[in-house]
Amino acid sequence: MLVRLAFCMVLALSGCDNSSSDRHSENEMSDPNDKIESLGSLKAEPQEQTKLRMKSQRAVEDAEPSDLLVVAIKVAEEDYVPKGVKPTTHISKHLFTARLTSETIRSLEQDPLVENIEVSQSLQSYEEED
Repeated sequence: MLVRLAFCMVLALSGCDNSSSDRHSENEMSDPNDKIESLGSLKAEPQEQTKLRMKSQRAVEDAEPSDLLVVAIKVAEEDYVPKGVKPTTHISKHLFTARLTSETIRSLEQDPLVENIEVSQSLQSYEEED
């Protein structure tokens, strides 16, 4: 179970999406210009850059100040560990897990060597009946 959780966190940090809805054959791909025409006069507003995905942002916002959240942190420099962070598990030279408060997680967003932060999420499990 721990290995599966770590693997899911690694996939999330690497930007890979394992969902079957994103898999298309060449025949299924449509012309991107078709979608542009349907947007009409809509303009994209610049969005604030964040190192947290939407679900992770919500988890940080909902956490109490004293709560410790399990996070996976991806860094740009090999073996770099931000000040005040004590890794619990090293996954690779650029990826590790830690238990941090929401305040520490927010401060890591300002660290230029931190590329991505992902808050661990509980996976729903079920048992099959015989």
